[in-house]
Amino acid sequence: MSRNRSTLGHTQVSLALRLQALTQPEIHAYVSSLKKGHERYHMSLRDGRKGIDDAMATATLTGVLYESRNEAV
Repeated sequence: MSRNRSTLGHTQVSLALRLQALTQPEIHAYVSSLKKGHERYHMSLRDGRKGIDDAMATATLTGVLYESRNEAV
């Protein structure tokens, strides 16, 4: 039961911090500039998941992560 309360408390704190960040003009301007600079990459969540699923085919997520780690070395 205490776990639920701590999770709820953390969620409320997280939300409060996010709202506070959006109300500060400097942060709002920065976030807006990021959104504007990257808007060409916008896609729906469904399309993003479909793209990932198509790229992975039958591979497991763990397998893909290990493969990408080995390629980076």
